[in-house]
Amino acid sequence: MSKPEPVGAPVARRRSRWRAAILGRLSGPGGLYNLGDALGFGSGLLVTYLGWWESTDNVENVLSIGMRYVAGSPAAVALTIATAIFFGSGEAYHRAWSNGYPPDTKLTQIGDLFSAFGAIALGAGLYLLGNPVLAATSGLLHAAGKFGSAFSPRGKRSSTGRKIDASALCRIIVLISRAPALIATSADILSSRARDERSFAFISLVMLVCYLIWSVADLMLLTRDNVLMRLFRPKLARKVRV
Repeated sequence: MSKPEPVGAPVARRRSRWRAAILGRLSGPGGLYNLGDALGFGSGLLVTYLGWWESTDNVENVLSIGMRYVAGSPAAVALTIATAIFFGSGEAYHRAWSNGYPPDTKLTQIGDLFSAFGAIALGAGLYLLGNPVLAATSGLLHAAGKFGSAFSPRGKRSSTGRKIDASALCRIIVLISRAPALIATSADILSSRARDERSFAFISLVMLVCYLIWSVADLMLLTRDNVLMRLFRPKLARKVRV
């Protein structure tokens, strides 16, 4: 005769499954990209609600504030479109890595293409917000790197016999495109405005965390025998050749 199941065991199993699912999603670049997307979008929406002058006691006002956040201006529309595309890109990367390393090449290419189009929309939004530098780097440069990653050959040898991985070079360009945004958000955190406005300090700190998360995901997409991976993870790079 089997022993009765302990009280709370089903709940514990459900929690364990949820924890395993979350950790599994975050083990690859797709989950990290989407984590940053959700964190950035959700934090911006939260700050908008907290700082809005209208009452949020009724559903109509809540929906109105939300609609203004996602579609209240051309810049907001562009950024919302970019976020939606980036979520799709993250899902493609997640599925590409669902069976571990090496990832599925076709799904990774789809993720790159989605990300490139998302970066174009992001660049448009940043330009409309009056930030042409970040529009050029986080937008156009990022898009160029992602398009290059999607279409560039890997492991091609030049006339000198050296192995040239154009796709990896493009992924490094993507990583470089993060630098201006990291510098800008760090400067925002240290600015006098951040000391005077808690909401500005909060969203700046959140965005810094998001850019760091996205940068880690960018690194994960590099081939494991790439020069950067040899620098940061030499033992792993020696074990894996792709």
